[in-house]
Amino acid sequence: MKKRLFTALLVLAVILSAFPAVTAVEASLVTVTYPDGTVVQMTLQAYLEMLGVQSSPSATQTPTDEPPAPDAVPWPTYNLTKHKLTFKDEWGHTMSYCGPSRNYAESGYFENWEITRVDGMLIEGTYVLVEINYTKMGLRRIYMNRGNLEGESSVPETTLTGYPAVTTKSASAWYGPGPMYNAYQDASVGANTALTVFFEENGYVFAEYEAGFQLVRAWLDADSVKPE
Repeated sequence: MKKRLFTALLVLAVILSAFPAVTAVEASLVTVTYPDGTVVQMTLQAYLEMLGVQSSPSATQTPTDEPPAPDAVPWPTYNLTKHKLTFKDEWGHTMSYCGPSRNYAESGYFENWEITRVDGMLIEGTYVLVEINYTKMGLRRIYMNRGNLEGESSVPETTLTGYPAVTTKSASAWYGPGPMYNAYQDASVGANTALTVFFEENGYVFAEYEAGFQLVRAWLDADSVKPE
């Protein structure tokens, strides 16, 4: 029994004496030179197994290419705050536009008493970007003259910064950031349409462009637009 144990220890000592004489051939192969001059080439994994070392899965897996990060956009992302407003003439009519002046396309001539709610979001010059719920139509964000509204002093005044952009595919236009708003059918765009983007909200960009022969501001799916 002692003789067998001695023999086993002797064989193990001979094997271990060979391990330091290891030369890396390439990332996955090593060359082992034994004391008697024998040279054996094996994989790194086989060498580690001979040593009794278990390699972790992460050490033998080939790294996978991570998808490239999406291009950063220059325009900001906002969540506009709503400020409740009222009409000075509850029983009057109010004209609206798709931008902060009469140079933009008209967005409708509304009966004030049919608007169940009007909220101001921002003021540009003499026009307020409002969100209205019109009983005959639905939900829209449009521009109205601030002279027709009360409570507009609580709405922040601003000058929006525009960023050049272009559409990458055809896109539907909306009167707000998402299909819960009215569709702006006359302002749908095709691919490669030049735009000016102001900001993004809820995955939609608020953009200015020409639709037909009219200048409009509308909301487009952000996935269909890239910086130019």
